[in-house]
Formats: sequence, structure tokens, C-alpha cells
Amino acid sequence: MSVEWHRVCTTEELTLDALRGAVIDGRAVVVARTDIGLSAFDDACPHRGAAFTSVGRIMNGKLLCGWHYWAFDCETGAHTHITGVCLKTHPVQERDGWVEVSVTPA
Repeated sequence: MSVEWHRVCTTEELTLDALRGAVIDGRAVVVARTDIGLSAFDDACPHRGAAFTSVGRIMNGKLLCGWHYWAFDCETGAHTHITGVCLKTHPVQERDGWVEVSVTPA
């Protein structure tokens, strides 16, 4: 099966420590740029469902939910302190000046 890529924003629009959201095939995703590169996740904190695009931010290379300050590793999606809690990740790439994400079915 081939991977289908969806444009989220231009490369210039996603600056360091920035978040950008999109809805792809009905699925809300958030893309982050940190010093390690690009990451893409479902745009909902698993704790209470807060949208990272509304209340989230990048801090020290972690995706932080502003509701209850749950923090996730931007490389793996794993919660930084609770074993077994992890964000759904998605493949992300930069191509021809665009940030693109591929989503899998829910």
C-alpha cells in the first residue's frame, strides 16, 4: 500500500518550537517542529482530550498540554513520566517547501 501525503503548511510557517494543526481525512492532527526535527500526533491529549493546537506548546523539546501539564516526548510521543501513555504518531516529512503528514485510519 502506498503512503498518501497531505500538506499541512509551508516549511516557513512551521518555525522552531511551533505547532500547526490540520484536519486530514476527518482526523485532527498537530505538527511540531523542535530542535530534533518534525513530529506529528493526533491533536488530543489522552488525559482529557484537550486540543494541543488550542492549549499546547513546545517546551524543552516536549509537547506540553496546557490543561493539566501532561508532557510528551516529541520524538516518540511517550508521556515523560507515565509508562504506557503515548500519543498516536504519524509520519511527517518536508518536501518541496511543504510540511506533509500521512495519517492512518483511526
